[in-house]
Amino acid sequence: MDSYGIKFQVHAPIADLNIGSPATRSRKFSLDEILGLIDICERLSIKTLTIHPGVAIAYGDEVKERVRNATKESLKAIDRKIKGTGLEVALENMPPASWSIGYDLKELLSMIDGTSIGICFDTGHANIAGSVDDFLRENLRLVNVHLHNNDRSFDQHMPLDAGSLDIESIVGTLRKFYSGNFIIESRDLDEGIHSKKCLEKWLE
Repeated sequence: MDSYGIKFQVHAPIADLNIGSPATRSRKFSLDEILGLIDICERLSIKTLTIHPGVAIAYGDEVKERVRNATKESLKAIDRKIKGTGLEVALENMPPASWSIGYDLKELLSMIDGTSIGICFDTGHANIAGSVDDFLRENLRLVNVHLHNNDRSFDQHMPLDAGSLDIESIVGTLRKFYSGNFIIESRDLDEGIHSKKCLEKWLE
């Protein structure tokens, strides 16, 4: 960090972690991993941490309410942990699926209600959910923005100027009220470089 003058942010691990797990010990393990990550962010003076809500993989719709409630409890613990650290935590909207929660803005807001946790607006996920316009509101506590595109069939992580989403227009709208980072999520380095050139042009 000192050598290159780069500012970093962190995306919490998603593999093998589920802060909304209906299994108490599994949720505790996942939560402890996130709380430990907060300590690391504080030591490295990292100011933004993005996390995913819980998932219902292999459970399905019948337990999603339990996953939502468990996620809320985990988020309360995360909120207590970040008090006084200067770290901003963002909960990311997810693509709609049998295993996912938090793809609807209303649901996402209900999970962070009463906390200082903000929102990470993921354009590709919102495109699949048909909810992009819901996130383009000045009164939302947007902490982070993930940029990638798709054709709405699945989470393809296409370059910014490919797919069905007009990301140039989205960036233009967000710049009116959002001053945080734009994070490009690409499938490989070449596509990432191409998307970076697009974004630089739109931010001129």
